[in-house]
Amino acid sequence: MARKKCCPFLASVLLALLTLIKPCLGWSNPSCSAAYQKQGGAAVELEMGVSQAVLRILTTSDGLVGGLFPEGDLPGFYTQWSKQNYPRVEPAKVDWDLLDEDLQMRLLVEVSRRKKTDFFEDRVVPNVKVRDIIHVQFDQTTDFLGQQYQRGEYDVDVSRFFRRVEYISPASVANFSGVELHLRSSEMDAGDLVHSAWNFQAGIGAPKTHLHEHVVEPLPIEALEKAPEETSLVMTEHYRRINLLAEFVSVLKLRRISANKRFSWSRLSTLHFFDSINPNFLSGIYRYFAGEWKYKKLGDLFKMGWVGFRGSDAYDQPNLYGYEYRSISDSSSLPLRKKILSNLQKGMRSQEYGLSSPSMLDWVRSKGVNIRDENAVSALWESTWYKQSYTTLLKRLPAYLRPILGGPVRSFLKVASLRFSWMGNEATKMLLYDWSTDPLFHADPIAQKKLIEEQQRALNRYFKNGEALNVVLKDFVWSSGLLERVAQTFGLEKSDFDALEITP
Repeated sequence: MARKKCCPFLASVLLALLTLIKPCLGWSNPSCSAAYQKQGGAAVELEMGVSQAVLRILTTSDGLVGGLFPEGDLPGFYTQWSKQNYPRVEPAKVDWDLLDEDLQMRLLVEVSRRKKTDFFEDRVVPNVKVRDIIHVQFDQTTDFLGQQYQRGEYDVDVSRFFRRVEYISPASVANFSGVELHLRSSEMDAGDLVHSAWNFQAGIGAPKTHLHEHVVEPLPIEALEKAPEETSLVMTEHYRRINLLAEFVSVLKLRRISANKRFSWSRLSTLHFFDSINPNFLSGIYRYFAGEWKYKKLGDLFKMGWVGFRGSDAYDQPNLYGYEYRSISDSSSLPLRKKILSNLQKGMRSQEYGLSSPSMLDWVRSKGVNIRDENAVSALWESTWYKQSYTTLLKRLPAYLRPILGGPVRSFLKVASLRFSWMGNEATKMLLYDWSTDPLFHADPIAQKKLIEEQQRALNRYFKNGEALNVVLKDFVWSSGLLERVAQTFGLEKSDFDALEITP
């Protein structure tokens, strides 16, 4: 099939205009921070193995072999090859595209071998970038980077969207086996950008992979300075709920299985483990919003979770914050994932966080906490996350669940058995946490009653009937109102999750 291209004259005009305005469209030029902050943005991290498809879209800093070795110390095996094959061209000035795949890989491995900084200090692959124009082939009508393409082959200018190339892990440095590409846009919708990332992989002939996406917006400085406690409350709760939503989606994706006896090996193999955020994330993020954003660098402190949190120091412009949505699997329901990410971005951008300041303030007061006491509010946040130690959960176990676990000794033994079971059995903590006093159900006795009944039923099914944890959790999240209440605060309906209801 013939390759399709834009009109050459029109393309040259557009390219000239792009050259003039390009600095104000990216993330990397501090002088354009005002324009960026007005728009917000998102960035997808694509972790990919170095295959032929990936090699084809990579080049050197200047398109020449010498661009890999700015100090001029080209390896001997390459200079010998260059003199034999291109004797009239300086080895450094040989076009990168004239090298075969094996030689390109040898040079990239050599660059990695010479890297002077540790992976954890600097993950960037030296002097390597994504090509400004890449060749893609789409097998069907495809939306890609804000444009729709019919079935066919295209050369697409992606220079506005791709940034640095990084190693995927410490192990990938030695043999250049994996890279992380960064697809960024300050214009595209966050959900559409994820879709474009997968379409990019399909277009270059690479497999679809798990993705991370940073949804980045300016800090609402005016609101944080005018009402720091109230604004910090609603923003911290917003972050807590997007983590709950991400985890609930995972619970719903678990395939139903036949119930097994509680201590059988087959049952243990079905338990679902969460690499969830820790309670100190919420207290730390509350303090960050309440004033630490002015001076504190968070680094990776709150990164590891279904949705990580990043402070302004993670980005290349001041006064930004971001959510790193980490649980975007290649088996995701695309319409649901796009809606979650798009609505998350809209809420951050419009400073509409799903629960109002008055309702959050009322919840804090109901706990007997003074909103002006930062230490007390921080401690409250740490108690408002289901993933706590089993000892703490048992101590705080609500009265309506105690009869199910039995007396103190029996309760201790049941909970102790969870602590030492497969991978810590973290998911069970959802069944032991006191959801009835959660901000989601505050001042709603009807919803609380239903929740309590469903939680009692779920715990009975798990501890007394020995049903599989993933079955019990899935039914509990669905029937208790937890999923629906969290979803509504992000502009989602329960029906949006129907595709995840996998039945036997």
